[in-house]
Amino acid sequence: MSEKAITPVSLLIYELATNAAKYGALSTPTGRIAIECTEEAGRLVLVWRENGAPAMTNEMIEGFGSKLISGTTQQLRADLSKQWTPEGLVVRLCIPLDSLAPSATREGGHDPGPDRSR
Repeated sequence: MSEKAITPVSLLIYELATNAAKYGALSTPTGRIAIECTEEAGRLVLVWRENGAPAMTNEMIEGFGSKLISGTTQQLRADLSKQWTPEGLVVRLCIPLDSLAPSATREGGHDPGPDRSR
């Protein structure tokens, strides 16, 4: 993963975990989170699925965290969708693989890999 992509991806996961701890599945003793990652059509697809969360609605207030998620997904050229189910929140994040690739690879150059000369 690109050094430029590590921070935005980490921020997205951190924000989802924070929200789950405050309002979602991790705010209850029996709540759980499942995370699935797959590759589909040149994109990394991450599905965050909460189970055992308190009832939520699509009308939840949007605060700083929502703005952070929006800005971060734009930076990664990603698509993000949220769905509130009876079990809890489901988030689907689709990131183009070239947004995650090291800079040299994205620009069509050769990615030399790690420096093993030391």
